[in-house]
Amino acid sequence: MRTALISVCLLLLFLTPLPAEPDYMEVQRCIWRCFADTKGVQPAYQSCITRYCDEAAPAKRSKASGKPETRWRYGHHPVLGMSAHILIGDDAFGLACAYAKDKPRMSVGGSLQMTEGLAQATLQDLSATTVYLGPFTLGGSAVYERNPGGYVEHVGMSCDFETLQSSKAILFLKEKMLSIDSADGKPRMTVERDSQAVEIAVVDDLNALAEAVRIPLAGASDAIRRLAKDCPALRRQMARTCGSGD
Repeated sequence: MRTALISVCLLLLFLTPLPAEPDYMEVQRCIWRCFADTKGVQPAYQSCITRYCDEAAPAKRSKASGKPETRWRYGHHPVLGMSAHILIGDDAFGLACAYAKDKPRMSVGGSLQMTEGLAQATLQDLSATTVYLGPFTLGGSAVYERNPGGYVEHVGMSCDFETLQSSKAILFLKEKMLSIDSADGKPRMTVERDSQAVEIAVVDDLNALAEAVRIPLAGASDAIRRLAKDCPALRRQMARTCGSGD
């Protein structure tokens, strides 16, 4: 009887309609974790779903506070400095003014930064392959560099800043990007998984990939605007048209 009940519960999980937004993968994994933790026993099972999975995009829980970090903020971070950023557990991801006292080349706008712990879990040899969710947008590939300040960074372009402000989340894929194109007007990206080429053109194609590292972008637009007010180089970069040769 107990086995039959568990089977029915599992069947219902697969039959339950999922959100149309790309975040459904994370939501479904959250539901499965709740089922595993509670064995499907009510009311603990439903309470777990309500607490951790009901939001379209649950954030990774903070190790320090035990509470999920849900929004970006503008302010001082002990590693990233003054930046628009979000806390991911004990780590952080964000955007900072790209000025550097001894590196004039860095005064080009803003740099996307993440602390070393997050970089180790996210990047492959300091290379990032990304897609954005809400709406689904191909990000492509970027190379990060280590900074003596204890973080890694990638000098962004106006396209990066625009997409950060207009999306709900950014996914750092575990797979390496092989190519990206839109020859027929339909953007597509090819990545490598288990020595096989996998094409990513629509959100459902993500089902063929390993679980990605998801970073929420709620509040990013406001935090980035506040950063830009204090960073002339970033304002100039953001004023450029995406694709104009940043």
